Formats: sequence, C-alpha cells, structure tokens
Amino acid sequence: MSAQRTVAVLGPIPRDRIITHRDEVFVKYGCALYTVAALSALMEPTDRICPIVHVRKQDEGPIKELLAPMPNVDLTGIRSDTDRGDVVELTYEDQNRRIERQTGFMSPILPQDVEFALDAEAFVCVPITDYEVGQATLAYI
Repeated sequence: MSAQRTVAVLGPIPRDRIITHRDEVFVKYGCALYTVAALSALMEPTDRICPIVHVRKQDEGPIKELLAPMPNVDLTGIRSDTDRGDVVELTYEDQNRRIERQTGFMSPILPQDVEFALDAEAFVCVPITDYEVGQATLAYI
C-alpha cells in the first residue's frame, strides 16, 4: 500500500438548473463536484481529496450530503461564510444547442482558503472563469 496522497480541487460547485428541449427541469450540482467524485473513485480510500470552493449557505448542506458517502473526501474546504456561490441556468433549445446564463458568482478562492491543503501532491483547478481562482492564489500554491 502506498503512502496517503492528497489532491486539492479548486473551483466552483455551481447549482445548475437544467431545462431540456422537452421542458423537463433538473437541478444538480456540477463542475468541481464531478472532478472530486471521479478522484474519489480512482484514488485509495486512505487518500485525501480536498475540494476548495465557496458556496451559498443554502447549498452547503446538500453539497456536503452528496460528498459525505465518499470517505476520502475532506469537506473542510467547502465554505459558505460569504454566502456566494455559482448558480447556472442551462436552457436547451434542442439536443445540441443550449443557452447558458450564470446568475450567481462565488467569491474567489484566496490564498488563505488553500492553507489547510498546502501539503497536497497535486492541485487541480477547474474554474469557470479566471476570477474564481486568481493569479495570486496560483502564485501562493
């Protein structure tokens, strides 16, 4: 068995409202959540995956509930103290064309947000915009 590895994942976990071309409506969380889930499945149970994200207060509980069954995910970096998180609406006009509208924006990930995970062997950045993980944070890492 190898030593414990740590991977930090920086980026939003947006609350996506998806409207299909058949007017079906789905509400899901996305972006960095998928990266965290994939890493959790691929890495050892003793490894540590650290999502680092700002979310809205109303989304913090549901996001943590989705990730709680993954024993190697450290929930420390999921924070709602600023009560700002990404909210995205995707409206599909047909199967291949969609209109995307972002109505909520998370607070940027700052150097102090990554402090607890600086021992990570890898940092995976999955921002939607360069505002979410800025150059100062990248330089700090």
